[in-house]
Amino acid sequence: WLFFTDADTEHRPEMLKRTVQMAEQKKADVLTLFTRQITKTWMEVLVIPVMAYTLLAFLPARWSLRKKSFFNRFAGVSGQFVFIKQKVYRAFGGHEVVKNEIVEDLNFGKQVVRRGYRLVYGDGSDFSFCRMYTNAKEVWQGFSKNFFPAVKFSPLFFVNAFLVLILDGVIPFIVLFFGTSCPLFWPAVSLAMVTLAVRAFQAMKYGFDKRSVLFHPVGCLLFTLIGFNSVRWFWFGGGHWKGRTLRPQ
Repeated sequence: WLFFTDADTEHRPEMLKRTVQMAEQKKADVLTLFTRQITKTWMEVLVIPVMAYTLLAFLPARWSLRKKSFFNRFAGVSGQFVFIKQKVYRAFGGHEVVKNEIVEDLNFGKQVVRRGYRLVYGDGSDFSFCRMYTNAKEVWQGFSKNFFPAVKFSPLFFVNAFLVLILDGVIPFIVLFFGTSCPLFWPAVSLAMVTLAVRAFQAMKYGFDKRSVLFHPVGCLLFTLIGFNSVRWFWFGGGHWKGRTLRPQ
């Protein structure tokens, strides 16, 4: 086995033992785990749980892990936690294959699945932790770097992501202010309750700040604005990340 993790990710001592057990039980060629995300500043609290919510609630994970599925283009691994059989890593070329990709972990997972290897998703939030960003500027720039590449620079996929964020996370909560006189009031109430229930469950399970649940619409709106900024960066230039200029596509 080979284990890849990010420099800002921390692990408890039992992590390796439990990871090996999980990989063997699930018969994984590659095991990638969702780590607990540490959020402290207001932008981290608002945006990072929305990112996790979108992936966990809307990514067609079961279909994306099939070799011949249309959705395998969305198969990915978490760069914070990749556990892979050494022979598999050598066989398809490992990180060498994705060295020119901006969001290399998503493309890494796609390469694994399309070559017929078994990629398994799991939960490592009780023994691995990561604080991705430390202030509002880092959150804005980091997700701007990743958003448009994550949807394959596709205007169609971007519009789909935009609609998910707006229709699920913003509009139902706006409709509530119009009261029962609005014909969409009760459907909006139902959708808002389901969304907040899922967010509350994720906050408890993965340790997100509970304030982020109540401000879910604000987080979705911010994430949408980050998405448009990402499109601007990659269509017109102006994007920078850790001293490097991001080239327009």
